[in-house]
Amino acid sequence: MTEHLLSSGDPVYAVELDALLGARLQKLAKKFPNLTVVQADVLETDLAAIAAGKRIRLYGNLPYYITSPILHHFFMFADLIDEIHIVIQEEVAERMAAKPETKQYGYLSVVDATLYSPGIGAEHSA
Repeated sequence: MTEHLLSSGDPVYAVELDALLGARLQKLAKKFPNLTVVQADVLETDLAAIAAGKRIRLYGNLPYYITSPILHHFFMFADLIDEIHIVIQEEVAERMAAKPETKQYGYLSVVDATLYSPGIGAEHSA
């Protein structure tokens, strides 16, 4: 996914906590000067500083056990975000897109519906 994004020529900031994955991204940055690797915890990353006054798009593959905290962190920067494209577990996606008075409806459903237009990608099969 990162190489595909880099091929556009637009600036790409990769936030990665894992040292091994960060090292792989650093190697990729030598090939693509539009890649900036931020070796940090996404939960502590100041997205406004990365955005530097511009609108941003977020892409990523979120680990299940911290998906909700990461999304909450993203929501704090909602006024800067044009789009979020993420890979998450089906259970989390269902909670995000849940309708009122359903079993999955809750915090993520309300916040997500208030800030964004949630949808489950074409890969999802009901």
